[in-house]
Amino acid sequence: EDRKLQEIAGQDLTKVVSLKDKLEFAPRAVLNRNRPEKS
Repeated sequence: EDRKLQEIAGQDLTKVVSLKDKLEFAPRAVLNRNRPEKS
């Protein structure tokens, strides 16, 4: 049971990290896309 809980917790952490990465990366990508067009 402990292993299952650890595996589930690990999966949740990876999902949270990936979500944070996406949230942080998305705005940067948008800015990078808009900059060349404006300049």
